Amino acid sequence: GNFLERQRVIQHDPNALALVVRSMWGLRETGLLALPSVAETSLPGPEFSVRISADKLIPCMRYERIARIVEGLEFRYLTLDANLPEKMASSLRRDISAAVLEIFWRHPDIHPDHLQCLSGISLVETASWKRCQQWDNVFSFYDPEDRCIKIRQDQVEYPERLEAAVLIALGQSLLGNYCQEKGMEDVFVQERQVGRLYRLITRKRQELNSFLSPDELDTCLQLSRMCPVKEEKHCYTRLVSGEEGFTPPGLLFGLVFAWYLDNRFASNVEYKMSVMKNIPSDLIPEQIRIMRRREKLIRFFRECIFRDQFF
Repeated sequence: GNFLERQRVIQHDPNALALVVRSMWGLRETGLLALPSVAETSLPGPEFSVRISADKLIPCMRYERIARIVEGLEFRYLTLDANLPEKMASSLRRDISAAVLEIFWRHPDIHPDHLQCLSGISLVETASWKRCQQWDNVFSFYDPEDRCIKIRQDQVEYPERLEAAVLIALGQSLLGNYCQEKGMEDVFVQERQVGRLYRLITRKRQELNSFLSPDELDTCLQLSRMCPVKEEKHCYTRLVSGEEGFTPPGLLFGLVFAWYLDNRFASNVEYKMSVMKNIPSDLIPEQIRIMRRREKLIRFFRECIFRDQFF
C-alpha cells in the first residue's frame, strides 16, 4: 500500500508470485486443480496456442525415474586379458553410478525416455582401448551389441571428461542399432585415387530398436550429409575428398546431443554452429545453404530428440 501511494504503480512481489506458481503447479499435478482448456480461455491473439504434454515431469518425478533406471544398469569392467567383462568392485560401482546419475540429473533436457536403449556402462582398461581414434579424441561410444556405453578408464579421473564422454555416448545410444553395415571404399578416377566413399546400410523397420522412428532416422542421416541411394533401399553414402577427414553420422549425432545440452562439451560443433552468428552474404550462396542446414539440424534436435512438448 505504501509503495502504491508513493509511486502510483502496482508491482508484483517476485517471492509471492513464485510461491503462487509453485502452489498451483503442485495442485494441478496432484489432480486437485482443474484448469480450463485453451479453447475456454480468452487469450489475446489469434495465433496463440498452448501445448502441455502428459509426458512432462516435475523435477522430483523425473529424478525418481532416472534414479530407478541408473540403479538397474549393469556396471562392468573390461580388460585385455579377461575373456568376459568383470563386474565392478562395489565401491567403484557406487562412485560411477552416483556420477552418472548426477550427470543425467544436472541436464534437465534429458528425459527418462532418452535412456530407453541403455542397459549398462562399461569401463575399458586404458591399455585395452582399441577403438580407432583417427578422426576424433572422443574416448567413449555406445555399443548396440550389448546396449552399453563404453568409456576408457582414464576418463573417470576428470569429472568434466567423464561428463562429456557420458553425454556423447548417450546421444549415440538414441540411434540404437540403426546401423547394419558400414565401411569405406576407395574411389578412383582414371586410375588415380580421388577420395573415399563412406557407405552405410540401416536396419529394416522391423529390426530397428531406436529412439527415432524410421522417418526421423532418415531425416537425421540426411542432415548429417548422408545421401540416400535410390537404387538400394536403406543405403546411404557420402563422398570424402582426397585425404580429408569427416565426422561419421553416429559420432556427429552424439556430439550435437552433448552440444545441445552444454556447448562446453563439443567445441567442434560450436565451431560449426558459429556460422549462424554471421550476417549472411549474397556473395557466398554456400554460406546461406550451410546456415539453413545448421538451422534444420537444431530444429530436428529440438523437436524430434528433446521433443519440446516434454518440457
